[in-house]
Amino acid sequence: MKGIFSVLRYIHQNLVKAGMVKSIHKYNWLSYSSYISEMDIIDYKYGLSIFWENTSEAKSQFIKYMSEENKASFLDYDDFIKPIDTEVKREILSGGVNKIDDFKSIEKET
Repeated sequence: MKGIFSVLRYIHQNLVKAGMVKSIHKYNWLSYSSYISEMDIIDYKYGLSIFWENTSEAKSQFIKYMSEENKASFLDYDDFIKPIDTEVKREILSGGVNKIDDFKSIEKET
């Protein structure tokens, strides 16, 4: 269940992490607000039941957990390393590609 918790918090905090909103508590377009106000747009009952059987206690635990800093990374941009042009050029040339016509002779995967 810890994985579900982490993913749920990651989803809700993603806009904060990206600097698009200051707080998930004040942004109405996240499913977070559906959990808190019990809107049937999502299956909030299932999400809250993961935290606690009692709905009011579940909400309290949910708010607390969602407010904690999310240190998990899933597909964060920082995880990817973008090679610089000279590295790409070196890699292409080491593979035997010397001119644009060499690319045309490479077999395409189907």
